[in-house]
Amino acid sequence: MTSPAAGGYAPKRAEAVVDRLGHEMMSGELAPGAVLLLDEIERRFGVSRTVARDAVKELEGLGMLVGRRRVGLQIRERSEWSVFHPRVIAWRMASSERRSQLLSLTELRLGLEPRAAELAAERRTPAQARDLLRLAEQLDRTGRAREMDAYLRADITFHRIVFEATANEFFIALSPSVEAALSSRTGEGLMPSAPSVHSFALHKDVATSIGERDAVGAERSMRALLADVVTEVGDT
Repeated sequence: MTSPAAGGYAPKRAEAVVDRLGHEMMSGELAPGAVLLLDEIERRFGVSRTVARDAVKELEGLGMLVGRRRVGLQIRERSEWSVFHPRVIAWRMASSERRSQLLSLTELRLGLEPRAAELAAERRTPAQARDLLRLAEQLDRTGRAREMDAYLRADITFHRIVFEATANEFFIALSPSVEAALSSRTGEGLMPSAPSVHSFALHKDVATSIGERDAVGAERSMRALLADVVTEVGDT
């Protein structure tokens, strides 16, 4: 029978190892080409071989480590990392390159989300249309009150529903990356001290256009919304 410690704590310990090593790889403390050994990971973090292997497996899945015979675990070049993965985004947003990372992500969103809004206007369900309007009103209310945690939750849900309303699995698959960008922007202090009133109006315009199946208006309003974000990022 598996003990509570083995079943409950080992996964958390592996996650802690992954998080620490991920931050160190992102900062350059562990540079591409450097070699890690399982024995060293065990000793450094005081974990079992199973926990060390679980941590390594996750980092390999993120494209950050690769096993080399007779060498060990080698850190891969950044060009090979899974840059869309929420964990990698969060690590980059917690590093010294947080502003350039946020700008890159926002530029990507500017290229994708207007089209997503256009498709959402054509394909949304009645429930999705209602949810977007409700969330736009919630963003206005919580933003004016500077209730930033509630504002962030509403913003994440708003953009997730836009992606889901496209009924396109590739757009939907990008939603966690956008969520990580939004969460990290707030968590790393890159949001304005108060959300822009103009942003409230643009969220409402996006929601209204999607609800009215106005694809042109939805695309235009989402483009304006993200263009404002690009400007805000440049000013931080």
